[in-house]
Amino acid sequence: MKTFEERTKTTGNRDFSLELLRAFSCLMVVGVHFVQHFTVPGKLGMFLEKGSTGVGFFFILSGFLAYRSLDRADGVIKYWIKRAVHILPLYFIVLIFYFILYALSGNIPEDSSGLYWIRYILLINLWVPSNNDFWVNLGALWSISVFVLFYLLAPIIYKLIRRYYTSWIGVVVSYVIFKVTEGFGTGRLPIRYMFYFMLGIMLDLAIREGREFGTGVLISAVLVFCFLADTGEAIVSPMLACLFILVTSGRKEKLSDNNVLKKAVCFIA
Repeated sequence: MKTFEERTKTTGNRDFSLELLRAFSCLMVVGVHFVQHFTVPGKLGMFLEKGSTGVGFFFILSGFLAYRSLDRADGVIKYWIKRAVHILPLYFIVLIFYFILYALSGNIPEDSSGLYWIRYILLINLWVPSNNDFWVNLGALWSISVFVLFYLLAPIIYKLIRRYYTSWIGVVVSYVIFKVTEGFGTGRLPIRYMFYFMLGIMLDLAIREGREFGTGVLISAVLVFCFLADTGEAIVSPMLACLFILVTSGRKEKLSDNNVLKKAVCFIA
């Protein structure tokens, strides 16, 4: 039987299957933002509207890869610094762009909380309700607050959850939080989305312990139940993404490095 390291070995240190899911997620997010600004009739428009689930795929991938990076992390502080350097510079560049743009236009709405730009500087825009979505999700920046919360919690979760079975406790608890906090406050509390990251963590531990088949059967059973009961729409797409990761992750693709499809996927991702 192949070891975990052998099964996760990739060409050029990139797992093409994960890159493929990441690229698909990118296209989904672009699609939903396109349909929000332009009218797309018929089934195509309905399909593009489902692209919002692509953000959840990113969260699952981040949870899945987080444990691998934590295995190699040289201390919690260095891990946090590395994550901050990875995501915050671009975030603040975009934020400065919006600040200049709206300052010049003079079209800045009132913030009922009185925090205004402090919301985004301190990454608390999702935690504090506002009477204007401008101060909650300017330029679709809401997901950054979610990522920051997860990366702050990741080392703690890593200490608490080291086995596959205990990861399911995390999945169940985070799903309860996901449902309980639905529509609470701004409707997008970062803690609500920890469910997706926990799914990714569970997948990583399933692969580590060679429990892919059993996990796949369990996830398939959940999907069948959702379809038959016509419920649980919020978890159907994430579960499909989980199945994809279980089936494809770490498997060496047959595409050469010069393949056009492979180049396109890696470019988008």
